[in-house]
Amino acid sequence: MYENGEQSFDGAQNLLSLIELIYDASDKASLWPVVLDRIAEAVDGDQIALFSNSADAAAPNVSSLARMAPKDLAPYTAYYKSTRVHTERCQAPFPAGTVRYSPPAAPGTEFDSSEICGDCRIPHGMYCRFGLKVPVSDRPVAYLTCMRPRQRGHFDEREGAIFKTLLPHLQRSLRHYVQSEQAKSEIKNLKSVVDMFDRAVIGLSGEGIVVLLNREAERIIEIGNGLKLVRGRLVAVSSSENAKLQSQIAKAVENGLMQNTAQSTALLLSRPSDQVPLQLAITPFESNLKSNNGQVAALVYINDPAKLPNSCGTLLRQLYGLSPAECRLADMLHQGLEVREAAYRAKNTLETARFHLKKVLAKTGTRRQSELIRLMMTLPRIA
Repeated sequence: MYENGEQSFDGAQNLLSLIELIYDASDKASLWPVVLDRIAEAVDGDQIALFSNSADAAAPNVSSLARMAPKDLAPYTAYYKSTRVHTERCQAPFPAGTVRYSPPAAPGTEFDSSEICGDCRIPHGMYCRFGLKVPVSDRPVAYLTCMRPRQRGHFDEREGAIFKTLLPHLQRSLRHYVQSEQAKSEIKNLKSVVDMFDRAVIGLSGEGIVVLLNREAERIIEIGNGLKLVRGRLVAVSSSENAKLQSQIAKAVENGLMQNTAQSTALLLSRPSDQVPLQLAITPFESNLKSNNGQVAALVYINDPAKLPNSCGTLLRQLYGLSPAECRLADMLHQGLEVREAAYRAKNTLETARFHLKKVLAKTGTRRQSELIRLMMTLPRIA
């Protein structure tokens, strides 16, 4: 009788507008409470919640509430975390993707005398309940549940037809939402790592859009000397060089999506300031995510030869036991200064600087200044 979704929603327009809102929520998490409120209104529910039952801390959070205070849901969810008295019996009659109603789960008298009913359901108006178990790809299922007080009566087939109509759209939207949140999490974790580098790193999505910038990359882009962002895309200031840059980015992104990470390219980008060109290396990046939305498909490494290298003093001190004076000398040599100039800047005599250099060579196990510089270039670099 209620198999027609339009009939349940009192017209096609109301149904279509809600479906459109469901898909909008897949890209904007703040819309899920609005979606739930619309669903609760359609089924005459007082409280509604969407949540996933996952013990995986890395799993994206799809929890959302409408017409319900978090404090009201807390004792309800806490109960199910600590006991499974009714959980298995309630789920058994209702496979994933089917509407589940509260009356068939347990006889009324048994349910009324249960702990969860006395402690959670009745005090918080959650007596009459029905819901939907929504499979979401290979992730733990999501649960959509709606409740209202006993005096309003149990939910019936009319409300169930609404949930059945919305099920495929909720599945697709939640699948996209979970994959998108996984991609964002991957990018966030990757950014926390590459932010430590003193070399600029930029991540590009499957569409060639910049989705990741570490601190050094942000500095180069902000200056805009040779490279800039235009509508989310990496663009060279020189139009002739930009054509080559876009071609290499497109190839790297394509290889990244095909998980062919062997092909990397490099190029120089001139700068209007007449500084030495920026050095770029563009490489495909293999991601385990199935969605291209927001995932990193290619990485761009940028080296600025005009930027003085960061101090290696802390690492030299930790690894080889250099003194502060020896570290300062090693850093200046690493920056390209001669021993005489380093002595002048440190306000030391040339003899003192040479004495420090001998100590540095002995402690690091190197025999000459060129070996020392080569050693310093192989040290792990952090910003």
